[in-house]
Amino acid sequence: MPKLLVAIDPGMKGGVAFRAGTYTGHFSLVLEELRTRLKAWKEEWEVLVYIEKQWLWKNERDVKTADKLICNFCMIKGMLFQLDIPWVEIPPRTWQSDVLGVGGDTKKKSLKFVLDQYELDTKDDGIADALALLHYACSQENL
Repeated sequence: MPKLLVAIDPGMKGGVAFRAGTYTGHFSLVLEELRTRLKAWKEEWEVLVYIEKQWLWKNERDVKTADKLICNFCMIKGMLFQLDIPWVEIPPRTWQSDVLGVGGDTKKKSLKFVLDQYELDTKDDGIADALALLHYACSQENL
């Protein structure tokens, strides 16, 4: 069965990127759409998901932001568990330092990275982060 690699940024805007062979695609994170696609993909592909790990900072003041981050992360993990799709949790700094380098505004760096790497001029940092995470995942999986 051919392999499909999926990278998910479960953040506030959120994004999903995927690669099958030489084809790379992306879409904004909508949980129901993600579930529908994962279920369909699983029937035709060996699916592996890389998801950006989320946690609360001890000084997190924006409760709504924190709630959405953790809810998305946990709901996606539950979805993957239910669909029996393996996943790898990657801390943000791990993939960011590997793909974007250390220091600076990572959102701006992600947007520049996807413009340079994929010729995608987007203002959606969720999709940009997902594509950058996908780049990291491909390097880890030798794809």
